[in-house]
Amino acid sequence: MTNSYPNTHKGEETDEYFGVRVKDPFRWLENDKSEEVKKWLKEEQEYTENYLQNIPFREKIFADLEERWNVEKTSLPFERGDWIYFFKNTGLQAQSILYRRKAGQSESEAEIFLDPMSLSDDHKTAISSLSFSKSGTYLALGINSCGSNWSQIWIMNAQTKEWMEKLRGTQFVGDGSLDYRKVQWKKDEGFFYSYIEEPKQGEENKAREAITQIRFHKLATEQSEDSLFYEQKDSPSLIYGLRLSKDEKHLILTPSYASHSNKVYAFSLEEEKPQAKKIIDEFETEFRFVECENNILTLFTYKGAKNGQLISYDLSSELSSEKTYIEEKEDALDEVYVAGDDLVLHYLHNACSKVILHKKNSGEEREIKLPTFGTVFAFEYNAKENKLYYIFTSFTYPPEQYVLDLASFEQSLFRKSSQHFDSENYEAKQVWSQSKDGTKVPLFVVHKKGLLLNGENPTLLYGYGGFNISLPPHFSLSHAYFLEQGGIFVLMTLRGGGEFGDDWHKAGMKEKKQNVFDDCIGAAEYLIAEKYTKAGKIVLYGGSNGGLLAGACLLQRPELFAASIPVVGVLDMLRYHKFTAGIEWVEEYGSSDTKEDFEYLYKYSPYHEALRCTKKLPPVFVMTSDSDDNVVPLHSYKFAAALQSTCEGGPFLLYVEEGAGHSSGLTTKQQIQSATDRLSFLFFVLGMEHKKMK
Repeated sequence: MTNSYPNTHKGEETDEYFGVRVKDPFRWLENDKSEEVKKWLKEEQEYTENYLQNIPFREKIFADLEERWNVEKTSLPFERGDWIYFFKNTGLQAQSILYRRKAGQSESEAEIFLDPMSLSDDHKTAISSLSFSKSGTYLALGINSCGSNWSQIWIMNAQTKEWMEKLRGTQFVGDGSLDYRKVQWKKDEGFFYSYIEEPKQGEENKAREAITQIRFHKLATEQSEDSLFYEQKDSPSLIYGLRLSKDEKHLILTPSYASHSNKVYAFSLEEEKPQAKKIIDEFETEFRFVECENNILTLFTYKGAKNGQLISYDLSSELSSEKTYIEEKEDALDEVYVAGDDLVLHYLHNACSKVILHKKNSGEEREIKLPTFGTVFAFEYNAKENKLYYIFTSFTYPPEQYVLDLASFEQSLFRKSSQHFDSENYEAKQVWSQSKDGTKVPLFVVHKKGLLLNGENPTLLYGYGGFNISLPPHFSLSHAYFLEQGGIFVLMTLRGGGEFGDDWHKAGMKEKKQNVFDDCIGAAEYLIAEKYTKAGKIVLYGGSNGGLLAGACLLQRPELFAASIPVVGVLDMLRYHKFTAGIEWVEEYGSSDTKEDFEYLYKYSPYHEALRCTKKLPPVFVMTSDSDDNVVPLHSYKFAAALQSTCEGGPFLLYVEEGAGHSSGLTTKQQIQSATDRLSFLFFVLGMEHKKMK
C-alpha cells in the first residue's frame, strides 16, 4: 500500500443496522462544501494529475481525439410551426448551435436561431430540453448550468427570437431527448409544468422530499401568479410525467417514485374543476403514455406482458375498461413513437433494433430494413412531408441519418456520417457466456479482423445492468480509438437491463442484484476461456449504475481485472437514498432502512467492501463530477478514500470533473480531455503502445 496519497483522516462515525454496527470513517467527505473537504479534493486532484502527466502518450492521445472530434455533427431536422430546426456543431465548438430554415430552403440558407454559447462566459450553460407551442410561435427551453438536473424554463417568442420570461423550480428528469414533454403547451396561452421547490442553501445534497406541484403558467404573467392544477401533499418525492391529448381536452399524469412502476391519471380540461380519473391507481408495473386521440388513451405496459404490449382506455366511458391494442411478441418492445397514421414500434431482438411500422387504422405491419445489426434512435416525424427521419448506428458504423417516405415506404440515406472509420477492417459479433446460475448472457465482441485468439489481447469490458435500461450496439469515438490501437471492446447485456423485457430487468433488482455482478464475472471468465484475453488484461468500465457494477465486481474478483473505471458510480449502498435523487431508486435497489434489504446491500456495497478489503486490488480510476446532483460525488469521494486507506495494490486515483453533471454539462474540450485521461489510464495499465491514428 502506497504512502504517497493525500492524508485522509478517519472519523469515528458508526451506525447500527438491526444489531450490526457499521463503521463509516469517511462520512465527513459528505460535506463537500466544507473547507476541509475542498482542501482534500485539491490534493487528490493534484495527485491524479501528477500520475496522468507521467503517462508519456497522454498529449498524443488528446491530439488524436481532437482531430477525430473535429468533424461537422448535425442533428435530425425537426418541424415546428413554419420552420425546420436542427442542431449543428462545426467540430470543436463548445456547444451545438440551434439553426432553422424554411421548408424548401437548403441547410446552407439556415439562420442561427439560438447559440447556447452566448448564454454564459464559460459555455457550460446548455439546452436540456425544448418544447414548442402547437403553432410553433412560442418556445419553452430547459436551461441548465454545469450539467445540473435543476433547470430554469426560459420562454422565447420563436417568431421574433425575443426572450419573454424565466421560471425556476424545475428539474430535467427524462430520457435525454430534446423534446421530452416536461412542459405541455395549451395552444399559445401557456403551459402545464412540474414545479419543485429548490433546496435551501447548504441542503443541496439532501434527499429530495419536496412536494411536486403541477402548475399552469399563463404567458406574460409572473410565475407567482401560476395556478396550481394538482398536487398530493401526503406524497413527498412523487414525480410526474405530463402529456396532453392531441385535441388538448385531456391532461394525462403518470405519478411515480421510480422508473418502472407508476399510476395513470386523466383529467378532463373541459371541466371547470378537473378531477383525476384514476385509470391506474396502484404501483404495480410500468405504464408509458403513447398517445391520446379521440378520447382513446393508449399506453405501453408490462402488465400481463413480460415483453411489453399496448393497451387502450376509452376516457369518455365512466368505467375505465382496458383493451389490448397490440399484443406482446417474442421480442421485447422497447419504445413506441407516433408518426401520423402510424405507430413506430421499436423492438429489441437479442438486444438489437427491430423497427415495425403499424398502421393504426388497418393494423397492417411492415418492418424497416436496417443496414446491419445495430440500433435505431432519435425518430422525428415530419407531418407536412409524411416522412420519418431516424438515425442508425452500430459498433463499427458511425451514426447515419435515414428518411422513410411513409406513403411509398421508400427508405433513403439522408445524411452520411462525417466521422471517418474504416468499418471493413473490423468485425462485431454476438456470443453467449454463462452466469453462475446457468443463465446465458449475450456479449457483443468487437475487434480488428484477423484477431489472434492467443489470450493476450487488451480488453475493455463495459456494462450497466439496471433500471430497465437497454444497452444496444452503438458507435463510440473513444471505443473506436481503442479498437484501432488493437484492443477488444466487449458490451455486456446484463440482467437488470431491458433488452429482454420485464423479467430480465427484475432478475437484476433488489435482492437479485448479485445476478448482475455474476453475469459480469461470467463474461470475463468466458473471454478468458475462449482465449480472447487473460486475467489481468481486462479493464472493467461503467457509469452511474454501471459504476456500481465496476466497483462491486472489482472487489469480488479483483484477480480477473487489470483495472476498474467506475464513473459517477453509486458506491455507498447503505446511504445512497439519503441524497438528492437517490430516494427514487429504492424500488430498484432496496433500502438499508429494512432488515432484509440491509443484509444484501451491506454484502455488496463497494464502499463497505473496500473498508473491509483484504485482497490486493488492481489500479482503480474513480471518476466523478462536482456538479452531479443525481449520483452525488460524495459516493466517489468516500470510495476513493476507502481504497487508499485500506487496500493493497493500486494505484487508486480520484478524478473530479469541475463544472459538470451526471451525464451532461461538459463542453467539447472537456469531453475530449475526459476521454483522453480515461484512455491514457487504460493504455498505461494494459501496457499498450500508442500508435498514431491513420
